[in-house]
Amino acid sequence: MYKKTLSPTSIAVLCFLVFLFAPAKIIQCVMLAIVIGIVLSRLYSAVLKRSLAISRPVTFLRAACGDTFTLSFTVTNNSRLTAFVCYVHDNQGTLALASGQNRFLFPLRPHEMRSVSYTVFGTSRGIYHIGPVTVSASDPLGLFPFTMSFQAECKVLMHPAEVRYPITLDSGIPQGSMNIHNICYEDITMRRSLREYKSGDELKRINWRASAKYGNLFTNEYQNTFDCPVFVFLNLALDDYPLEQRYDKGEKAIKIAAQIVRNAEMLHQKCGFAAYATDFPYLPPASNQAGCILDVLALIQMEKGSLTYNPMETLKHKLPDRTRIFIVGPDTVQEAEKTL
Repeated sequence: MYKKTLSPTSIAVLCFLVFLFAPAKIIQCVMLAIVIGIVLSRLYSAVLKRSLAISRPVTFLRAACGDTFTLSFTVTNNSRLTAFVCYVHDNQGTLALASGQNRFLFPLRPHEMRSVSYTVFGTSRGIYHIGPVTVSASDPLGLFPFTMSFQAECKVLMHPAEVRYPITLDSGIPQGSMNIHNICYEDITMRRSLREYKSGDELKRINWRASAKYGNLFTNEYQNTFDCPVFVFLNLALDDYPLEQRYDKGEKAIKIAAQIVRNAEMLHQKCGFAAYATDFPYLPPASNQAGCILDVLALIQMEKGSLTYNPMETLKHKLPDRTRIFIVGPDTVQEAEKTL
């Protein structure tokens, strides 16, 4: 059985009644002091409850599966009263804690702001919702504790995990951002160095200013650079994957497609995307588009059916000349499982 205890309000009422009818002055003084203390504690708790606030510096984050990242928020005491004990708990949803805790205990002085943070990581792609934040505090005597919940939500878009999947770009459009040891892609607008004239050098390559200055013939050497737009087609047709571990292999295909996009971004190449999947997204090759494609890959799902057309033949007539097309599907996953 649980013992019933009197609430602070009930105690204040009883003390006030004793104060009214007690014959001794000393008892009246004690009862009055108790009543005043309880009333002040109640006011203290009410003011403090209205003055605490939670805010987040960032309400939307992007991260890759398996990578740790930091979630942070700020607790503010807007009153002239001190929160001697403030307990704060952030709901991190289905994300896993990497280090530390998402529970904090600290005092808050008047008009003080305290920033707290902790690190988490996700194990699967998708969108995660962080929050709400729960705050518990009380008056100095602990008679009127309270708990509040602040929405302060933050969304985390989890991109596919990074894998080792190198891509080879060995041909493309001249005068780009990638260096290549092929004189066919020589960029005459980007002079690399000078060298002494050799028999057979073309006259248009001779640097006449340097030759006149040093009294000998010198030949210009130029940088060999090119660009290669990248396009990724992802086949997530459910019937094209073997029944055993079908969804696991589909996730591997998504990871490979994401890594190709990341590699293209690292090489400063235009990138496009299409898929046989939910909503059938199509994005033509463009600069600074990798983030958008990774956002699509974070939410894309497998689609019922089977791929009935050759994506290479369909896409090569729509894409710019010399675009490198990557078809990612069941065969790509099978080859990757053998080599990686």
